[in-house]
Amino acid sequence: ANLMATLGRLWLFTEAFGPGLRWTSLVLESELLPPARRANVLVTHAALLHQSAGPAVGELVEEAVQELALAGDDVGLVEALILWVIVQHLNGELEESARTAVRLIELARDAAPQHLPEALSTFAVTLAALGRLEEANATAQEAWELVPAAPSAT
Repeated sequence: ANLMATLGRLWLFTEAFGPGLRWTSLVLESELLPPARRANVLVTHAALLHQSAGPAVGELVEEAVQELALAGDDVGLVEALILWVIVQHLNGELEESARTAVRLIELARDAAPQHLPEALSTFAVTLAALGRLEEANATAQEAWELVPAAPSAT
């Protein structure tokens, strides 16, 4: 699962969706991973699918969020919620995206501060889309100030 997470970042950054989807599919089909690790791979798979196939990945992300919450994997849950906020936003569910982002930020502050800048910036985009521009600007500024303390590649 750790190798899959690392490769997942590579596949996303290099837009190698085909190989990423093939490998994550094989891992998911193998049934060799415990539920929390499988959910982590499911998040990577959903992110790859989202980039190549659009917002049809909502069910996968929702499944991963539920599995990670049940497993108590707060860091994995933060990663999944970031993608869930984006999927909701792209599906036009802006109010729901904002509510999910609030949950995401609370969890990131407590359990995964290395992901807090990304969580905040994701929320800022949704706030801007909702027309809450001052709040979006303040949230983006908070994210920007945290970047040096929490590089996104960690």
